[in-house]
Amino acid sequence: MLSAEGRLDFGALQQRARRRGHTGAAAAARHPAHLVVFDIFERRDRTLMRYPQHERWDVLAALFARQALHAPWTLISCTHDRDRDERWFDPAYAAVGIEGVVVKIRRAAR
Repeated sequence: MLSAEGRLDFGALQQRARRRGHTGAAAAARHPAHLVVFDIFERRDRTLMRYPQHERWDVLAALFARQALHAPWTLISCTHDRDRDERWFDPAYAAVGIEGVVVKIRRAAR
């Protein structure tokens, strides 16, 4: 969710989920939000957990490319480039409300 200042506001999102007496549809209409995803664990009743995360991300990206997933779902950026990784820690990202990054160790499939 975005704050009045245009920043991402995770606290407001948590409050949206806690409001009693509101249906999910009413909360979504009043306070729209997007679900940001970075991993997929199952596809068509087939587990993907034994595959490395970068391969699972490729499956997820393909779903967005085919528009099988679309708003309110949002695919988050993914990179294996260390220089780009480090730029994501720039304070400019915090200024718009991005609170962190997810880091996964890249391993071969088992």
